[in-house]
Amino acid sequence: MKNKFYKLYRWIYYLFGRHVADERDWLNKIPKLSNIEDFSKLGKFERFQLGKACDIPIDVDSLLCFNGIYLPESSGGVNKGDRLALAKLISYQKPMAILEIGTCIGSSLASIVLGSSNGVKICSVDIMDVNLDDSYWNQRGCSHRPREIVGILNNKIDVEFVQSDSLIFLKSCIEKFDFIFLDGLHSSDRVYLEISYALNCLNQGGYILLHDFFPKSKKYWDTPAIPGPYLAVQRLIQEGACVEFLPFQELPWETKNGTKFSSLCLLTGK
Repeated sequence: MKNKFYKLYRWIYYLFGRHVADERDWLNKIPKLSNIEDFSKLGKFERFQLGKACDIPIDVDSLLCFNGIYLPESSGGVNKGDRLALAKLISYQKPMAILEIGTCIGSSLASIVLGSSNGVKICSVDIMDVNLDDSYWNQRGCSHRPREIVGILNNKIDVEFVQSDSLIFLKSCIEKFDFIFLDGLHSSDRVYLEISYALNCLNQGGYILLHDFFPKSKKYWDTPAIPGPYLAVQRLIQEGACVEFLPFQELPWETKNGTKFSSLCLLTGK
């Protein structure tokens, strides 16, 4: 029953969203973070480094196609352009311990695996058991479940799948990670708390990457922009967090609907 309720809530949110004013109202109900000083953990990363990462020769779509892996573009995972950017960023930064919040169909997980070297440890968390026969991957017409994707692309990478609410997992997690990708529910209050708890799991010099980050809630495509992640980061900055946000903005390749816009955003130290 819990999983069915969550699935319904998630689809309602993605289809209709919450108005920016409503997002601010929800966010204002959350008390100020007590660990604001922990943002000093974040590594520094500048736009020229992002440019260097983009030059790394990885072709995610060709590798997926070669291995017979099909991930529909409209299946709820990251778009093909962001998939490529994520793989290149991982390859450039070379984190050895990676946490992903929001496995869904395994689209971003595939990129993380392709960008990683042997021996990397990955933990992927979702409220649903993403590897069941009736989970997202099958409902949305994907060729393989996430666990199978990992085994096909690189069986020398250790991936742990965890079924849990993101906040419950982050609050109780004792492991440390070099790279954390937050792509769960995108409400402002939720992202604000996820970032706070994620800092407790972050190694010194690590990074947090956000998905569906739309600066000033400006939409890139014909669907409404999701305001939550941007509003959450704006509040952190207003509260004095030592953090900068690096939105990917336009990439050298196509992402979605014939554009080059990316909704990925890296949180970095100042």
